[in-house]
Formats: sequence, C-alpha cells, structure tokens
Amino acid sequence: MGHKVTIKKVKHPRYDWRAACVEDGKWRQRYFKTKTAAKEWADERGGEARTHGTETTITSAERAAVVETRKELVEVGMDLREAVAFAASHSLAATIWQRARPASASGFAV
Repeated sequence: MGHKVTIKKVKHPRYDWRAACVEDGKWRQRYFKTKTAAKEWADERGGEARTHGTETTITSAERAAVVETRKELVEVGMDLREAVAFAASHSLAATIWQRARPASASGFAV
C-alpha cells in the first residue's frame, strides 16, 4: 500500500475528484463527487499505511487471512510464527519420509 494519496480535480462525466495511490504494487484510483469524500478516503488510506507500514509486500488478502486465523491460533496456543514453523517442519518431514521409504514398505501402493 502506498503511503501517499494524491487528490486532484478531474474532468469526468460523473465525478469531480480523483484520489490515487499505489497499493500492492499497482496504482489504485477512486473517483468522488466531492473533495471532502476524496479527502476522507485518502485519510483512511494514510491511516492504514501508518498502521500496516508501506514497505511491506503483504497483500490485503494476506493481512485478512492473518486477522481471521488469529483466534484459531490462540485457541491452540500458538502464534503465527509458531504455526508456520510447525507446518514447514511437518511438510518437510513428510517429504523426507515419503522419499526415504520404498514403495512396497507398507504393502500398499501409494
């Protein structure tokens, strides 16, 4: 999300003001009928940039996923870092286990 939002008067058939910023590496533009509405949106965007930072590559969807899963992690007594480490170690262990055992070790075809 970009840290600077620009507001400009535009010639548009329905809107008089445009607010623009960089979000997730792409320009995002919103059009407004009043300068006040554009300024409110710009202030909201600026607040998000201050809260979440501007030098991050985390997308809005990733940020939402973290917020949504936080409660579940608390219920099992983990934080995000611990959950990622757990998933990575179990994924790696499963890969090593599958590569190490012969296909006929269990008697079943896998």
